[in-house]
Amino acid sequence: MTTETDRDVDIRELYARYRVLKAIQTQLLLTTAARSGDPKEFVQSLMLHVEETFRMAKQSATAGQSQAVADSVDFLRDYSMRLIAALTPNATRQ
Repeated sequence: MTTETDRDVDIRELYARYRVLKAIQTQLLLTTAARSGDPKEFVQSLMLHVEETFRMAKQSATAGQSQAVADSVDFLRDYSMRLIAALTPNATRQ
């Protein structure tokens, strides 16, 4: 039986965070590239994408890493909302 070292845990945690970052980056690039459509729809699409990535990352994480994954998703969600607000014209921010 092998035991997981602290380094292994750190690597898995970083990988889970990377997957979430990559999913958000992909969604932002795809959506903002078009620069058309409803900002509200964009936010909903982004949140669905983040939640799906969170589920996938959480499934591959150990019990101790689940909170770290949840914390990173919360941070990225907040950051993404600020980015969306900055990219959304004032007239459509309602």
